[in-house]
Amino acid sequence: MIARFFTGLLLIIWTTSSSLPAQHASGDIPPMRLSNTPGRAFGAELTVTSRGQVLATWSHVEDSTEEVFFRRSSDGGKTFSPMYQLSKTPDGFSLYSSIAATDRGKIYVAWARSAAQESPAIMLRSSRLGGLLFSEPRCVSLLNSFPPEPKVVAGPQGFVGVVWTESTGSAFELYFTRSADGGHTFTSPALLERRYRILHQRAILNQQGTIHVVWAGRDPGEGRTNVIFLSRSTDGGLTFSTPVRLTSATAVDTIPAYPQVAASGEAVYVAWTDVRSGQIQLRRSQDNGLTFDPPLTVAPQSGASPFGLGISESGTVYLAYFANGAFEVIRSENGGGTFEPVRRLPGVSQVSGEGLRMAVGSRELMYLLWVSGSGHGVRTFFARVDGQVTP
Repeated sequence: MIARFFTGLLLIIWTTSSSLPAQHASGDIPPMRLSNTPGRAFGAELTVTSRGQVLATWSHVEDSTEEVFFRRSSDGGKTFSPMYQLSKTPDGFSLYSSIAATDRGKIYVAWARSAAQESPAIMLRSSRLGGLLFSEPRCVSLLNSFPPEPKVVAGPQGFVGVVWTESTGSAFELYFTRSADGGHTFTSPALLERRYRILHQRAILNQQGTIHVVWAGRDPGEGRTNVIFLSRSTDGGLTFSTPVRLTSATAVDTIPAYPQVAASGEAVYVAWTDVRSGQIQLRRSQDNGLTFDPPLTVAPQSGASPFGLGISESGTVYLAYFANGAFEVIRSENGGGTFEPVRRLPGVSQVSGEGLRMAVGSRELMYLLWVSGSGHGVRTFFARVDGQVTP
């Protein structure tokens, strides 16, 4: 598939995926299990540090327990450390983990905890030793409702930000809090949105220090149609812009959901799945999120989700999605103006939950994390894909 933007015109040329190479390239790592114990894994999250460490977290349900686990790789995903349990909630559950790392290698993991005789809360642990050891859990914020699905971002000079949702009766609220001392203390939560029912929020911090938060929201007065929103902060989370709609609430034939966001320099990319058609659409900004180009359909076939979105050091935009028993990988080497097929990796039985997580590291290597299985056999899987292979 090749898609191009022209002034006032969107031209899309489709090619079939059968032309994509399916063989493993030199930089590939075939799918491997990261969770091996009985039970059900969900909520997998992934990041790759500037030092090349691969960091993964997920929640695991076994019997009546739900806990957050962590694994790390120091050799680009070839091998991983043993499973490390970050949470201990014998009289409750911990879930919906999120992970971030700074350029200097400090790691932060946030999750939601609900325990007997305690108020539900967002918890945080950090590591200065590349994940070898973690600090004791700290409370980021107490909660009025559960689960909040927290997302964490981290930057230089001890900056940590956490965004999450809460429901208060008929209202759904999106909150943000920040720390300037490496997660030891946090500001009072700031309200970002309260009108819409908020779903599937994501957050990133770009090189300039801009925080971009995206989410799918549903207005009770506008039926069942979701709207994708973006809000940004250019002052380290002290203030946020008025949320901008990236999809139309009047498009009743579409249900946009599961947004992903990636940024590099002044470029910002937001993609989402149309639940009804299975198509994946993307909008790009070339001015740090002030304005966006028209939507571009980058995965046209039905059932082309879940997906992951990422940007390499060279500025190449990668998007990987699950369709017809395989991961399809497409890329743009001109800032999202055109996309072309890169790889097809067959042999993936299914992708469960909210889908695929992707991070792009050095040498155009893509790191993929997902959960797959059924019943008590849902596992976390990892693979690495060499993006330098061309069709």
